[in-house]
Amino acid sequence: MEQNQEWLDAGFWIGRQQAFALIASKCSAAQAQCLKQVRESKIHEKLGTTWQEFCPEHFGISRPTADRIIQQFDEFGAAYFKLASIARISAADYRELAPSIDAETIRIDGEHVPITQANASRIRAHVASLRSELKAEQIRTIPSLQEFHNRLTNVIRELDNRVGPNMATVDQDFISEICKVGVDQLNKVLKRIAQLSHR
Repeated sequence: MEQNQEWLDAGFWIGRQQAFALIASKCSAAQAQCLKQVRESKIHEKLGTTWQEFCPEHFGISRPTADRIIQQFDEFGAAYFKLASIARISAADYRELAPSIDAETIRIDGEHVPITQANASRIRAHVASLRSELKAEQIRTIPSLQEFHNRLTNVIRELDNRVGPNMATVDQDFISEICKVGVDQLNKVLKRIAQLSHR
Protein backbone atom coordinates (compact mmCIF):
# COMPACT_ATOMS: atom_id res chain seq x y z
CA MET A 1 0.00 0.00 0.00
CA GLU A 2 2.83 2.38 0.93
CA GLN A 3 4.62 1.63 -2.34
CA ASN A 4 1.44 2.41 -4.29
CA GLN A 5 1.25 5.78 -2.54
CA GLU A 6 4.88 6.50 -3.46
CA TRP A 7 4.09 5.81 -7.10
CA LEU A 8 1.02 8.07 -6.89
CA ASP A 9 3.14 10.82 -5.34
CA ALA A 10 5.77 10.41 -8.03
CA GLY A 11 3.16 10.56 -10.78
CA PHE A 12 1.56 13.65 -9.24
CA TRP A 13 4.77 15.69 -9.02
CA ILE A 14 6.08 14.58 -12.41
CA GLY A 15 2.75 15.31 -14.05
CA ARG A 16 2.50 18.67 -12.33
CA GLN A 17 5.97 19.67 -13.48
CA GLN A 18 5.39 18.51 -17.04
CA ALA A 19 2.09 20.38 -17.11
CA PHE A 20 4.04 23.56 -16.47
CA ALA A 21 6.01 22.92 -19.70
CA LEU A 22 9.15 24.16 -18.00
CA ILE A 23 11.40 26.53 -19.89
CA ALA A 24 14.39 27.48 -17.74
CA SER A 25 14.39 31.14 -18.74
CA LYS A 26 10.67 31.50 -17.94
CA CYS A 27 10.44 29.38 -14.81
CA SER A 28 7.65 30.31 -12.40
CA ALA A 29 7.81 30.10 -8.63
CA ALA A 30 5.38 27.16 -8.77
CA GLN A 31 7.70 25.32 -11.15
CA ALA A 32 10.70 26.00 -8.93
CA GLN A 33 8.80 24.80 -5.86
CA CYS A 34 7.77 21.66 -7.72
CA LEU A 35 11.38 20.91 -8.67
CA LYS A 36 12.42 21.40 -5.05
CA GLN A 37 9.69 19.05 -3.83
CA VAL A 38 10.68 16.34 -6.28
CA ARG A 39 14.38 16.55 -5.39
CA GLU A 40 13.81 16.62 -1.63
CA SER A 41 11.33 13.75 -1.68
CA LYS A 42 13.83 11.70 -3.72
CA ILE A 43 11.06 10.48 -6.01
CA HIS A 44 13.68 9.80 -8.68
CA GLU A 45 15.24 7.12 -6.46
CA LYS A 46 11.87 5.40 -6.07
CA LEU A 47 11.68 5.26 -9.86
CA GLY A 48 15.16 3.74 -10.07
CA THR A 49 16.93 6.73 -11.63
CA THR A 50 19.48 9.29 -10.49
CA TRP A 51 18.66 13.00 -10.24
CA GLN A 52 21.12 13.49 -13.13
CA GLU A 53 19.03 11.16 -15.34
CA PHE A 54 15.66 12.21 -13.99
CA CYS A 55 15.85 15.93 -14.84
CA PRO A 56 16.25 15.69 -18.63
CA GLU A 57 14.02 12.63 -18.92
CA HIS A 58 11.02 13.99 -17.01
CA PHE A 59 11.51 17.76 -16.92
CA GLY A 60 13.41 18.43 -20.13
CA ILE A 61 16.22 20.33 -18.38
CA SER A 62 19.69 19.39 -17.18
CA ARG A 63 20.46 18.60 -13.55
CA PRO A 64 22.63 21.76 -13.15
CA THR A 65 19.74 23.88 -14.46
CA ALA A 66 17.30 22.24 -12.06
CA ASP A 67 19.72 22.71 -9.15
CA ARG A 68 20.26 26.37 -10.10
CA ILE A 69 16.50 27.01 -10.18
CA ILE A 70 16.05 25.38 -6.78
CA GLN A 71 18.96 27.40 -5.34
CA GLN A 72 17.40 30.61 -6.66
CA PHE A 73 14.06 29.68 -5.12
CA ASP A 74 15.73 28.95 -1.77
CA GLU A 75 17.70 32.20 -1.82
CA PHE A 76 15.18 34.65 -3.28
CA GLY A 77 11.74 33.12 -2.91
CA ALA A 78 8.81 33.53 -5.28
CA ALA A 79 9.40 37.25 -5.95
CA TYR A 80 12.49 36.54 -8.05
CA PHE A 81 10.57 34.32 -10.46
CA LYS A 82 7.72 36.79 -10.68
CA LEU A 83 10.13 39.58 -11.61
CA ALA A 84 12.13 37.33 -13.97
CA SER A 85 8.94 36.51 -15.89
CA ILE A 86 8.67 40.23 -16.73
CA ALA A 87 12.28 41.38 -17.02
CA ARG A 88 15.42 39.43 -17.83
CA ILE A 89 17.45 39.60 -14.64
CA SER A 90 20.45 37.72 -13.33
CA ALA A 91 20.81 36.51 -9.77
CA ALA A 92 23.56 39.12 -9.21
CA ASP A 93 21.32 41.95 -10.44
CA TYR A 94 18.46 40.69 -8.29
CA ARG A 95 20.65 40.77 -5.19
CA GLU A 96 21.24 44.46 -5.84
CA LEU A 97 17.51 45.08 -6.24
CA ALA A 98 16.35 42.79 -3.42
CA PRO A 99 16.06 45.53 -0.74
CA SER A 100 13.54 47.34 -2.96
CA ILE A 101 11.42 44.25 -3.69
CA ASP A 102 8.69 42.57 -1.67
CA ALA A 103 6.36 39.76 -2.68
CA GLU A 104 4.22 41.93 -4.96
CA THR A 105 5.99 45.21 -5.70
CA ILE A 106 9.30 46.79 -6.67
CA ARG A 107 10.27 50.27 -5.50
CA ILE A 108 11.07 52.59 -8.42
CA ASP A 109 11.82 56.25 -7.72
CA GLY A 110 10.22 55.93 -4.28
CA GLU A 111 7.02 54.38 -5.65
CA HIS A 112 5.95 50.79 -4.94
CA VAL A 113 5.17 49.49 -8.43
CA PRO A 114 3.21 46.20 -8.66
CA ILE A 115 5.18 43.46 -10.42
CA THR A 116 2.66 42.85 -13.20
CA GLN A 117 2.62 42.73 -16.99
CA ALA A 118 0.87 46.10 -16.98
CA ASN A 119 4.07 47.65 -15.53
CA ALA A 120 6.45 45.49 -17.56
CA SER A 121 8.00 48.28 -19.65
CA ARG A 122 8.69 50.45 -16.60
CA ILE A 123 10.17 47.53 -14.67
CA ARG A 124 12.35 46.49 -17.62
CA ALA A 125 13.67 50.04 -17.96
CA HIS A 126 14.49 50.12 -14.26
CA VAL A 127 16.32 46.78 -14.41
CA ALA A 128 18.23 47.89 -17.53
CA SER A 129 19.23 51.11 -15.77
CA LEU A 130 20.49 49.14 -12.77
CA ARG A 131 22.47 46.84 -15.05
CA SER A 132 24.14 49.82 -16.73
CA GLU A 133 25.03 51.35 -13.36
CA LEU A 134 26.54 48.08 -12.14
CA LYS A 135 28.58 47.69 -15.33
CA ALA A 136 29.89 51.24 -15.03
CA GLU A 137 30.82 50.59 -11.40
CA GLN A 138 32.69 47.41 -12.35
CA ILE A 139 34.67 49.32 -14.98
CA ARG A 140 35.56 52.00 -12.41
CA THR A 141 36.74 49.41 -9.89
CA ILE A 142 38.91 47.28 -12.23
CA PRO A 143 42.48 47.60 -10.94
CA SER A 144 45.01 49.24 -13.26
CA LEU A 145 47.95 47.25 -14.60
CA GLN A 146 50.19 49.23 -12.26
CA GLU A 147 48.08 48.06 -9.30
CA PHE A 148 48.44 44.45 -10.49
CA HIS A 149 52.20 44.98 -10.72
CA ASN A 150 52.33 46.39 -7.18
CA ARG A 151 50.28 43.49 -5.81
CA LEU A 152 52.48 40.89 -7.48
CA THR A 153 55.64 42.62 -6.27
CA ASN A 154 54.30 42.67 -2.71
CA VAL A 155 53.38 38.97 -2.82
CA ILE A 156 56.84 38.03 -4.10
CA ARG A 157 58.48 40.18 -1.42
CA GLU A 158 56.36 38.56 1.33
CA LEU A 159 57.27 35.08 0.15
CA ASP A 160 60.95 35.99 -0.06
CA ASN A 161 60.86 37.40 3.48
CA ARG A 162 59.61 34.06 4.79
CA VAL A 163 62.53 32.14 3.32
CA GLY A 164 65.32 31.56 5.83
CA PRO A 165 67.58 28.97 7.48
CA ASN A 166 65.08 28.29 10.29
CA MET A 167 62.14 27.49 8.00
CA ALA A 168 60.18 24.34 8.73
CA THR A 169 60.36 21.74 5.95
CA VAL A 170 56.61 21.89 5.45
CA ASP A 171 56.83 25.68 4.88
CA GLN A 172 59.69 25.20 2.42
CA ASP A 173 57.61 22.71 0.45
CA PHE A 174 54.54 24.94 0.52
CA ILE A 175 56.37 28.05 -0.70
CA SER A 176 58.10 25.98 -3.39
CA GLU A 177 54.70 24.79 -4.59
CA ILE A 178 53.32 28.35 -4.58
CA CYS A 179 56.27 29.52 -6.69
CA LYS A 180 55.98 26.64 -9.15
CA VAL A 181 52.26 27.19 -9.66
CA GLY A 182 52.80 30.95 -9.95
CA VAL A 183 55.54 30.56 -12.56
CA ASP A 184 53.38 28.11 -14.50
CA GLN A 185 50.42 30.51 -14.52
CA LEU A 186 52.58 33.47 -15.52
CA ASN A 187 54.09 31.45 -18.37
CA LYS A 188 50.57 30.75 -19.63
CA VAL A 189 49.87 34.48 -19.67
CA LEU A 190 53.12 35.06 -21.60
CA LYS A 191 52.14 32.41 -24.16
CA ARG A 192 48.78 34.07 -24.70
CA ILE A 193 50.49 37.42 -25.23
CA ALA A 194 52.91 35.81 -27.70
CA GLN A 195 49.97 34.34 -29.62
CA LEU A 196 48.39 37.79 -29.89
CA SER A 197 51.60 39.27 -31.31
CA HIS A 198 51.72 36.60 -34.07
CA ARG A 199 48.27 37.36 -35.43
